[in-house]
Amino acid sequence: MKIYTKRELCEKWAVSDRTIDRMRVPRGPLRWLRIGGGVRFTQEHVDEYEANTGAALHLKELEKERARETARGGPSGLAMLEAGRRGANSRGN
Repeated sequence: MKIYTKRELCEKWAVSDRTIDRMRVPRGPLRWLRIGGGVRFTQEHVDEYEANTGAALHLKELEKERARETARGGPSGLAMLEAGRRGANSRGN
């Protein structure tokens, strides 16, 4: 069974770690586990969330956009945004 970290879900869904925090139960619909002091998500949790929220449709569109940009050989606006966000996080912003 696949176990995701919060960072892995951020990358998978192209959202910030704060967004993942807001999505977690009890406030949001995303179930999670605490393992070794860290937050983890099972594949079942991810599948359940995607099925119940329609996130799977968004993810398919995101994957198509990434594939189109890769085929063109340039970064998408989304890729540039993600790179900027990663850079800001590494600077402590």
